[in-house]
Amino acid sequence: MNPDPFYTLDTVHEAIRRGDAEYVQQAIDAGFDPNAQDSKQRTPLIFAAQFQHPAIVKLLLMYGADPLHKALDGYDASDTAAFFGEWRMSAYTAESAEIQAILRAHVESPNHHLFARLLAWLKHIFLM
Repeated sequence: MNPDPFYTLDTVHEAIRRGDAEYVQQAIDAGFDPNAQDSKQRTPLIFAAQFQHPAIVKLLLMYGADPLHKALDGYDASDTAAFFGEWRMSAYTAESAEIQAILRAHVESPNHHLFARLLAWLKHIFLM
């Protein structure tokens, strides 16, 4: 499937900043890759963690976003949620704590590794 050119990484990142989960869903439905990366290798999942949107984090994970991907700065989505959600002496915003819990549960799920391998295989088959 060729993705709709209307949904670019920039427009999805802007939707994430606004907390617009509906736009992100529409982009994914139109073929947008939830693991797309900008020039700093940040993904939409990392942006959702940065802007503290747990609902968008869940949505992206549901469509195969890689929770362990690290941007060029070496931080993954959980690290980013912690950094941007820290407000005082290691106390986190409610959204940051929720995002970290969602990501931890997803990574620790026995289905995570199976799903990740299956998704990688499907991408290899259909994008080659």
